[in-house]
Amino acid sequence: MDTRTIIAIGLFILVYFYFFAPQPQQMPQQVASSTVSDETKPGKEASSKLEASPEAISPELENKIFELESERLRLRINALGQVIYAELPHYSEKVGQPEPVRWNFEEVDYFNEVKLNTSLGPVRWKLVSSDSNSIKLEARIEALILNREISLSDSSYSLNIRDSVHNTGKRSAKISQEVRLFKHVDPDKEVGFFKRMFQPQADILEFVWFQDGSLNTQLTQKLTEPTAVDQAISWGGYSSKYFFLGIIPKSASFDKLVYSMQNQKASESWELMEKQIEPNGSDEYETSLYLGPKKIEELKKLAPDLDHVIQYGNWLGPISRFLLSILLFFYSLIPNYGIAIIMLTIVVKSFLFPLAYKGAVSMKKLQIVQPKMKEIRDKYKSNPQRMQAEMMNLYKTEKVNPVGGCLPLLLQMPVFFALYRVFFASFEMRHAAFFGWIQDLSAFDPYFVTPIVMTGVMFLQQKITPMPGGMGEETEAIKVQKAMYKWMPIIFGGIMLFLPAGLALYILVNALISVVQQFYLNKHLQKLFPEVKKPALSQVNGH
Repeated sequence: MDTRTIIAIGLFILVYFYFFAPQPQQMPQQVASSTVSDETKPGKEASSKLEASPEAISPELENKIFELESERLRLRINALGQVIYAELPHYSEKVGQPEPVRWNFEEVDYFNEVKLNTSLGPVRWKLVSSDSNSIKLEARIEALILNREISLSDSSYSLNIRDSVHNTGKRSAKISQEVRLFKHVDPDKEVGFFKRMFQPQADILEFVWFQDGSLNTQLTQKLTEPTAVDQAISWGGYSSKYFFLGIIPKSASFDKLVYSMQNQKASESWELMEKQIEPNGSDEYETSLYLGPKKIEELKKLAPDLDHVIQYGNWLGPISRFLLSILLFFYSLIPNYGIAIIMLTIVVKSFLFPLAYKGAVSMKKLQIVQPKMKEIRDKYKSNPQRMQAEMMNLYKTEKVNPVGGCLPLLLQMPVFFALYRVFFASFEMRHAAFFGWIQDLSAFDPYFVTPIVMTGVMFLQQKITPMPGGMGEETEAIKVQKAMYKWMPIIFGGIMLFLPAGLALYILVNALISVVQQFYLNKHLQKLFPEVKKPALSQVNGH
């Protein structure tokens, strides 16, 4: 990574963070309706094709709490399957502390509410059986036999709820299902530019849903009115930086979503398609609640597109996922993400070396013809059109591409930004230790060692990297460039102070490799162009 790369990346970072970095967004007008009618506002049930009626359970179950446990998830739920408490035993809340990640939903009563509505009347559930990871309920309404099975998956972070209906009567009946999700929102956590820049989406809660092949998001804190979304919604829920709490239907997509905020309580109401049960017919609704980390392999267990909740971006996403797969491969060989990052950096740097070599040769050729370029500028300074024509002819004759040094740099930018997404959005980086004081590669270096050393290495790069205008007149533009070269390592180092230590480690290793690479290129270019010697300025002017 030479000095030009440092400057370009620094400027690109500022522009990227401000304009393109993943950030909570307001919904496009064509997706969300402006206002929800009074019938669908919080406090009133969302509109349904069947009249919604409250579910009930037998009196002995009203205050009973069930504890379900699997290898991945521990839950406390009531008899209806409403999650009151969830815990992830394998992940700690903070680095170096034993307390696991947990969600206590008592502030909003419970996380989920699943209502089964029928055209024959309200449902009254009775307990059939229960064990350490499942509950079975039954209800009868006239000739309808209804069964609800609530089961905790052994292989994923999901709670499955299946409502099945069998019609033993002689007339048809209609059923529908509505699911509601609730989450407390901390009003004191503001979302501003610097929050997005240095902690994108950290502890920031968003409404998310997947529709028409793309992820839609809405900041909970920015929502002022209930909003409705219609037609073919694949899944959705609440997303933070590293965790997803959501609902995934198994049998069909959702017909409608209404999301709202009221008194620090986020609410999402989902409607599934109404079904008609013919005499002697059966049908069912099956949904899964996901309460776990945003890890690609875990998310894909429930739905092939559920991993889109990890916001790697649209055009950068494939690159980020590819780089993450390489990182995970190295981690499988040596289970230390810091070492995996170093190995990934070596691979990326090796892959990009031909571009760096081509750029160095192009810049050297451009440096060689600078005296001739100065002659043309001096000779035709009163005729800009002729000057441009002569310049183009010179480029063609000398086989010089004036943008040859910039093009390889531009091709490196997607890799850098894709890696930024990997270090910021990948759950694998959360609490991933390197060694010593770096115990979380997703957080900034607590002692700022890596960005400070990185800044020093960048200054070393300056000493061995040819400066612009090395053989030509030192114009005002070149003086400005040299001033940028001088200050850019400090500016870039300052930016990296509070960015992930994994990203700082990547750039530090990249810079160290670049120093070695630059020594090689300097010697190689001297052999490649042995006849070129740097003349004195008086010789250039007195040619």
